[in-house]
Amino acid sequence: IIYNSILPEIEFAPTNRSKIEARLEGKDIILTVYALDFIILRAIVNSYLKWFTLSSKILKKIE
Repeated sequence: IIYNSILPEIEFAPTNRSKIEARLEGKDIILTVYALDFIILRAIVNSYLKWFTLSSKILKKIE
């Protein structure tokens, strides 16, 4: 569920300063981030960590 929820974010990234690839390995989501600078890298990592955390909390609440 979480993997499918981030796919639109990956496909329609708002910047051309980075590229993100995602894949599933069992129950793990593997992200590979390519960024032109550390500022965008930090922003991307922070955003995805927040989305994963929020998604996980929501799933725990509805189970």
